[in-house]
Amino acid sequence: KEGESLNKIRRDARLVRRRLRRRRQRLLKLRRLFKRVGLLKHQNEIFEQASFVSPWQLRTEGLDRKLSSYEWASVLYHLVKHRGFQSNRKSELKNDEDKKMGEMLGGITENQVLLAQYRTVGEMAWKDERFAFAKRNKGGSYSHTFSRTDLAAELRLLFARQRQSGNPSTDDYFERDVMSLLM
Repeated sequence: KEGESLNKIRRDARLVRRRLRRRRQRLLKLRRLFKRVGLLKHQNEIFEQASFVSPWQLRTEGLDRKLSSYEWASVLYHLVKHRGFQSNRKSELKNDEDKKMGEMLGGITENQVLLAQYRTVGEMAWKDERFAFAKRNKGGSYSHTFSRTDLAAELRLLFARQRQSGNPSTDDYFERDVMSLLM
């Protein structure tokens, strides 16, 4: 009746399964990388350590002080897990037929303007009052959407600051591998 494909429900479910499977595999590769470089003793240690410090706070503190190996792993895991939005479209908005995409891009643009006052996305989300109650999108609102390029810039800055602080888990190969998982 509405002109939609008869297979739309199945296709949408398949796309969600695919996205979740890829995310699970990306995070598994990251945990294995942590173990391989010696950041954690075993790949599931990140879940076993009880930490009451927010990863957003650690992302902010990582700009100014050396993080412990667990804190550093937690920051990197959080960045890769919540890696932001990156469009693969040739032209972002051909017309107004894609309202959701327009709202998402509007949220990214607003956050990029706000980001000029802060060093990184993590610091903005931790310190700005707009993000005091929720760091993630809620109820169909896309006001807390971040661009993946901004998160990649934060990752590069965090690696540079941790190198300056003397963190041993910051070599170029490790940074390249984490960056490839983020992107």
